[in-house]
Amino acid sequence: MKIKTAALLLIFTMIFLTFPAVHAQLSVRIQLGQTNYLEYDPVFIQVSIRNNSAHAVAFGNLAELKGGLKFEIRHENGKNRRYLPLIDPKTAPPLTGIIIPPGATKEFTFDICDYYDVHRPGAYSIRAVVSHHLFRNEYISPLLFFNIVPGVNIWSTKFGVPELLGNKNIKPEKIEQRTYRIVSLYTGQIHVLNLIVEDENKIYANRRFAYNLGAEFKPQFVLDFLSRLHVLAPASNRVFAYYVFDHDGRLQNRRVVIKEDRKPVLVSDPKNGYVTLIGGRDAIPDQDYEEIKNIPFL
Repeated sequence: MKIKTAALLLIFTMIFLTFPAVHAQLSVRIQLGQTNYLEYDPVFIQVSIRNNSAHAVAFGNLAELKGGLKFEIRHENGKNRRYLPLIDPKTAPPLTGIIIPPGATKEFTFDICDYYDVHRPGAYSIRAVVSHHLFRNEYISPLLFFNIVPGVNIWSTKFGVPELLGNKNIKPEKIEQRTYRIVSLYTGQIHVLNLIVEDENKIYANRRFAYNLGAEFKPQFVLDFLSRLHVLAPASNRVFAYYVFDHDGRLQNRRVVIKEDRKPVLVSDPKNGYVTLIGGRDAIPDQDYEEIKNIPFL
């Protein structure tokens, strides 16, 4: 009798312990687009929430609809490893108004940098935690890891902000100085190039504009008389992407050029500071589709 009772108790205990895992009301997964990011890159994360229950789960402001999403992010460098707080304790990744039907999965994309300060270089771990008033438990995603890195500087130049260049009352040493900087980053899958516009106190822009294809396909960088940066970035032996950025990093012009008799090149006129793209022809979407369909960041 005692043996039967012990056996039944053991079976009951095993069922009880496995019940929450087998019958979890929600399942949560996360996915990052890359492993490595620059210090001022957006860090986008995709969150998938599956409703395994027999009824719809709605997130709202009423008490019975209360629930939410948070990220547990830890800076893994240093001795005092701790979870990062929200930048604004009152602002968390929103789920209000979301309804997940039974058996359905909803996906959401967030920029982690909107909610947490992850600009310090180093290694980070992250997981998502979802809670709801209907359920006693919180539901936690598997842990992922990513790195914030400085990248590799491959080109830079200082320039004066053009609004001040024409003001004769401004002394040369008082002209606002900024820097264009080209940084190479290995994302964990590919090598890419970013343009950073900055001064000593501020980052004005951080834009990804091309793949880093190595020394054989090195981009060309030229400034014009308005301190705009002209970039000619090879995408292959025959295809080139041409960009013009202003002093705030805003894109002012963009073209795709196909090499014909001569290789496209940027030429600067030393007399007036104009920059001209010479060689090649503009790509025609239908005619050159196969050659330009994989051009990045256009």
